[in-house]
Amino acid sequence: ALRRCTDVDLYTTPGLQGIPYFRAHLMTPGFSDTFNISDCGRGMYYFNHYLFRLAAEYKDPAAQALVKAAYDVDPGSFSYYPWCILWYDADLAQTPLAEITRWRYFEDLELATYRTSWTDPEALAVLLKCGPYGGHRLNELAKGWVNVAHDHPDANHFMLWWQGQMWAKDDGYPKQTKAGENHNIILVDGKGPTQRGTGWLQPIANMGSMGKLEKVASQEGLFWALGDASAYYPGMKTMRRWLAVVQDRYVVV
Repeated sequence: ALRRCTDVDLYTTPGLQGIPYFRAHLMTPGFSDTFNISDCGRGMYYFNHYLFRLAAEYKDPAAQALVKAAYDVDPGSFSYYPWCILWYDADLAQTPLAEITRWRYFEDLELATYRTSWTDPEALAVLLKCGPYGGHRLNELAKGWVNVAHDHPDANHFMLWWQGQMWAKDDGYPKQTKAGENHNIILVDGKGPTQRGTGWLQPIANMGSMGKLEKVASQEGLFWALGDASAYYPGMKTMRRWLAVVQDRYVVV
């Protein structure tokens, strides 16, 4: 509507084209649940119809395939049905799921994911997150104070899904505190990463430069990611974590 009525075209914004992949890679194998980082809830929610619009806009057959696969499993998570009818491009070919890359590195949030299959609901999938509160771009745009209330102190937090359930999980949506102990991270003297605030996370100094996935790569039989959360821990010289999947069978942390 904005593009039609004005000269503003938000589809030229680089990040929009990657949103279907961000959503898909944070879905668990089988498209039935979610890697619920920060204040995200579990399950598929109901607000996914816009993904069809993005796949159609960019004529992206891989995005179309991932979104359609999620829809086929849980149509209720695309509950604004008229928009699905209007925005689904039936003429857009779909990439076979087996041909779609099974890992992704999202540089803004410093988040990496890997799965052994897009088609097997029993597949293994992992996630490693080690980024600045709010992401890099938000910190670049911020002039002074910026709201990161729904983010969590979770640098080097990992999650693991296998055989239809979450084995290394997140505590969900804690109402009283956003604290390191809610996540799969290392505590030092009982304390996790630097934070301010209780029920809602608040900005801290230099948070835009904190947290980085130093390496993310995949080759035949091996996926690995290395997170550097050193700057989050007061007085720590180094706090790095490796996460690797070997031969699609072993997870090494």
